[in-house]
Amino acid sequence: MQVIAAVFGGAIVPQPKIGLERIEIIKETPLLGLPREIEGYHLHNFGVTLPLGFEIVAGRPGEVEAFQHAERPIYGIIFHPEVRNRWIVERFDALLLE
Repeated sequence: MQVIAAVFGGAIVPQPKIGLERIEIIKETPLLGLPREIEGYHLHNFGVTLPLGFEIVAGRPGEVEAFQHAERPIYGIIFHPEVRNRWIVERFDALLLE
């Protein structure tokens, strides 16, 4: 997520987090599914600002958990889906095969 944000004009900002936290999915996407709350594992010192052309799909302004490009199939996730949300990794794999 940090690299994608930087490439598209967003900023990498201090945002240290370690451990499980509740994450609010706020927009339905093929990657994260329907809006709801999930638990995700964080292990990072930095977050991002939303780059132009992207929309927040999880989190809130100032604390972006996941974003999606408005027109292209580009997603960014700051938490580690492989820890508690393997289904996200499986959906990502399925999206790559489309």
